[in-house]
Amino acid sequence: MGGAAHEVAETRGPTAPERLRQIARWVWRGLFQDKVPLWLHVATVLGTVVATIVLAPIVGHAFEQQKLKATFVIEFLANLDAATGELISEVADLRACRQRAPQSCQAEERAAVVTIAMLRWKALQMDALLTEPEDRAAVDRLYVALNRVEGDLAPRNGAAPGADPNTRAIAAASFELTRRIARRSGVTLRW
Repeated sequence: MGGAAHEVAETRGPTAPERLRQIARWVWRGLFQDKVPLWLHVATVLGTVVATIVLAPIVGHAFEQQKLKATFVIEFLANLDAATGELISEVADLRACRQRAPQSCQAEERAAVVTIAMLRWKALQMDALLTEPEDRAAVDRLYVALNRVEGDLAPRNGAAPGADPNTRAIAAASFELTRRIARRSGVTLRW
């Protein structure tokens, strides 16, 4: 009886640690000695070819998409920032013009209206890009601020256009949208 149990243990094969040692020796001989099997060479070459043909275009396409997305977002945000600054400057110029000569400020008023139209177009683009309710609420705040500033452009009893709270509201809404778009697209801004 004792002999039969002993024979069964011997026919089982190597234990797990022994098997790991055998695999390690085989890998060592195959990788670091001159005894690399031909099938391993062929498998490595075929694996490299398949990876190059299949994976390289996929990875390249993903990087190209990310690059285009980042470029678009950065240019979009730069244009939004420039237009916001331009509108605030134009409203200040219009305010100064109306204090000097209220009847001769049509060019300044027209420039401000054109910039408001450009910012409305940017807001429309942002509305299409952003899907979260909080982001859309930020776009709505920009629309409201633009409407208030446009309403302030019309001369009323000699009052200066674009009261500071309204132009500050545009700057705040524009900054908030810039921050939200940058965060959603994974672009880091350093201002």
